[in-house]
Amino acid sequence: MKLLYFVNSLTNSGGIERILVDKVNYLAALPECPYEIHIAYYGKECEIPFYRLNSAIRLHSIDMNERTASFSRRIMTVPTLYHHMRRIIKEVKPDVIINESMKLVSYILPFTFKHIPRIYVIHFSYEGLIIMDKESFHNSFKQYVMMWLRKSLLKKYDRFVVLTEHDRKRWNAKTVEVIPNFTNFVEQVPSNLNHKKAICVGRLTHQKDMPMLIRAWKLVVEEEPEWTLDIWGSGNEYESLKSLIGETGLEKHVFLKGTSQRIEAEYNQASLFVLSSRYEGFALVLLEAMNAGLPCVPFDIPGCNNLISDGDNGFIAKERTTECLADSILKYIRLDKEEKLRMQSNALTTVAKYSKERVMQMWMQLFETLHAQYKSVNC
Repeated sequence: MKLLYFVNSLTNSGGIERILVDKVNYLAALPECPYEIHIAYYGKECEIPFYRLNSAIRLHSIDMNERTASFSRRIMTVPTLYHHMRRIIKEVKPDVIINESMKLVSYILPFTFKHIPRIYVIHFSYEGLIIMDKESFHNSFKQYVMMWLRKSLLKKYDRFVVLTEHDRKRWNAKTVEVIPNFTNFVEQVPSNLNHKKAICVGRLTHQKDMPMLIRAWKLVVEEEPEWTLDIWGSGNEYESLKSLIGETGLEKHVFLKGTSQRIEAEYNQASLFVLSSRYEGFALVLLEAMNAGLPCVPFDIPGCNNLISDGDNGFIAKERTTECLADSILKYIRLDKEEKLRMQSNALTTVAKYSKERVMQMWMQLFETLHAQYKSVNC
């Protein structure tokens, strides 16, 4: 079976790219090669993917600028994009098309290539999309139209996949299906939790709200001055975050570490994972941290509160304030070692529920079901 994925980028180090690579690498490595994998992406042929891909996976570049400033200008690029899509689909002849939230492709696929099963994967929570709309469109009518348009288009896909049961209920559509993310990290020796260090992994962008975390850490070190925070990731807020660290006098307590292709090794050098995101779809980094035995402290948002149970495998900051986040972090720091190890054990139990094999069986079943449905109709 031929699978064609559309994704914005392969050079980014974000969670969408990571889980996509993990999924396709799994499929490409299956015995007897039941799947032929193709990925179409914005970029040039010479670009090197950030995450290593199986050599059997075939790449198709779409050499366009997807970062055009305004929505109206992006719409003007639709004919060119359609031309690229048609070229790639004609060449590949896929049995299933999977759109991993690729911009503009979302608007084209519902009305084209109807002889091929089409799947849309939503990487953000329902509430997260509402927040993004509010930040992009300050007019409430435009926000309403955007969500109405999104719902109308998604229902035209054969399936649209969400990451949590909460989101399935919010979308309330016959074609919605829940398939969670998984961590591809191998089982590792858990952290000994003796390090007076917390870690955060995420893009340095508005969504992750690292300034909130840095300001909260200022309150943490006032109470626990030996604790440090490593922030791993890259993004357009790097310089402003570096300045904020200086302004708050945290040069010896907060460190911007950049990116790493071996991030799993860094988790073992910490005793706590902290996440300050405004919204998530499914916080894969929480699973990755728990795989290393780290209890976690996120805010109380969808995509996080489905993984973290307050007082069980971490603490949830119930209010979106620096004080609440700092208090939740300090609550963990002040636990005795026995309680921290209890949380670690619960974190490892949580990870086991999201095994790669279980999740990928769900994906393969979906591919087989849709392919069989289309095949029977065409016959």
